Amino acid sequence: MSDVPKRMVSIWTWSALILAVYGVILLCTGLVRLASGEVLTTAMAHLRADIWWPVIILAVAGGLFFAGRREQRGE
Repeated sequence: MSDVPKRMVSIWTWSALILAVYGVILLCTGLVRLASGEVLTTAMAHLRADIWWPVIILAVAGGLFFAGRREQRGE
């Protein structure tokens, strides 16, 4: 058996992983809608929130991931 102690995964890493999965799914959906030429009839649809909102989610997930990495290193 190995004498290397197992380290727990930070809650920040798990949160980042979940947000990243949601962000990728939403971004893919938005890009498919954009490519298909689907006409959105909601208010302010021209702003394309289905594209920029998942990008913000992915940026927050990246921040959480690096926060979790810093916590694991003890910084």
